[in-house]
Amino acid sequence: GTLFAKAGNPWVHWSLGNENTVRLANKLPYTNATLGATLLQLMLPGTPCIFYGDEIGLQQIFDPHEDRKGFEHLHQLSAMMWDTPHKPFTRKGIFPWLHSQSMPTNFAQLDIISKMAGLRVTSAAIYVNSINKDGVNKANAEIKYKENDLLVMQRWYPRRKSYVVVSNLGFVHISADLSTLLYGGQVVVGPTSSSKIETLSFKDISLWPGESVIVLLD
Repeated sequence: GTLFAKAGNPWVHWSLGNENTVRLANKLPYTNATLGATLLQLMLPGTPCIFYGDEIGLQQIFDPHEDRKGFEHLHQLSAMMWDTPHKPFTRKGIFPWLHSQSMPTNFAQLDIISKMAGLRVTSAAIYVNSINKDGVNKANAEIKYKENDLLVMQRWYPRRKSYVVVSNLGFVHISADLSTLLYGGQVVVGPTSSSKIETLSFKDISLWPGESVIVLLD
């Protein structure tokens, strides 16, 4: 509401991670948390920017023996990890400039984020920043619910499909009945890399910490 109250409806550049901050996977140490945060980011009006490695949950370098002591301010610049062992980041015997022990990553969530990026490209309700009617720009994003660390945002466009993102931004599992706000729809993306397309009722929303789910409304 604050953004769209300004003249000209500013186009926002959203960045969750960057070269100057602690990595997203270290800030959100929950299963699927980087996936959930990125799915929410990709539903926002404007332009999302994914810092390299956040799409696979890349963590900061692990330096237990302090081989890189004095470079703590650069520990977020981890060498990119690949899911093909025969194609490492560097040639055999050559270490990246900030090498470290192997770090956990989740390549399975890359397909989910790619699917969400594709949905954003093809869905006017998501990629269009606002609706222009009679020369006046109006918001096409609305926060439907924001209580107890549960966030529900709807995106729409006239005569097009409408979508909702439901995100658990808290530290505990959340179950909620939101049937007074929305009826139901079809899960199209998330909340985990193993999720399948299925029908969802807003009478029984259930998400683990850090999870987000994208729903195509009925």
